[in-house]
Amino acid sequence: HLNVQTIWMKDESQVAANRESDSNMAQFFYKRAKPLAAVRCLESALRQQPPSASVATRCTININIATVLSQLNEFQKASDVLESSIGLLVADVKAQERVEGERRGSGSQSARETAVPRNTERSFALTALAVCYHNLAVQKLFLDSPAAAIACAAAALRLTSDTRCLASRHPWLTRMERTVEAARQYQEEGGLQQNLSPRPKESAKPSA
Repeated sequence: HLNVQTIWMKDESQVAANRESDSNMAQFFYKRAKPLAAVRCLESALRQQPPSASVATRCTININIATVLSQLNEFQKASDVLESSIGLLVADVKAQERVEGERRGSGSQSARETAVPRNTERSFALTALAVCYHNLAVQKLFLDSPAAAIACAAAALRLTSDTRCLASRHPWLTRMERTVEAARQYQEEGGLQQNLSPRPKESAKPSA
């Protein structure tokens, strides 16, 4: 007699192990300046996410993919990945707000206007959304679109301020503030800044 549930659990355990291996190898290749291999591992990890994986979990992998694409000077592709993730996360956050609003009742304060408890699914989604906005701002700078960069970085700061999904002294807040300042300076000075020039591309040869 076959125990279907046991077989499924074993199969799922193997898939989970493969996901973890892909994530670890992606980090390994990224740290050793092999972004092409890192992207392949991250994409594999994303494909193997279970149906129960949250939107924020999937989009966090997309954030990493976009980071590596940027290292390959694929700024438009990185922007596309982040913009797609922003759309998914915004829809997910709105759905969570509706559920929270229904739970509290129509007479209660809007879920959007209150601080979000830390280490919750909604906090995770909001944090991922803020990081997406910030990283998209960086890509917009590389694409010579300072106005869009300012808007994206400001959206990240506004989101963290309204929901307090990040601690008041979290390093990401400082990073977001600096990105807004850099984008404004970039817009005022005009032209590509030297520190935003494309990086040398990695050879397309398979990694050893």
